[in-house]
Amino acid sequence: MEDDLREAIGPGTDAVRFFDELPTHYRLNFTRWVGEAERADTRARRIARTAEAMREGRRERP
Repeated sequence: MEDDLREAIGPGTDAVRFFDELPTHYRLNFTRWVGEAERADTRARRIARTAEAMREGRRERP
């Protein structure tokens, strides 16, 4: 997981543990989706959505 994504989720939180325990396919799906953003504002929005999904325990990306 990239540092900015981990920081947005909250280091040492249940959300990070949830992300780390996801099957590889789900982790890659989220990280690719964030990494494919071409603009900084798109990346920030995707990071925020991913962080929210991890806090809510959702496996599918928003």
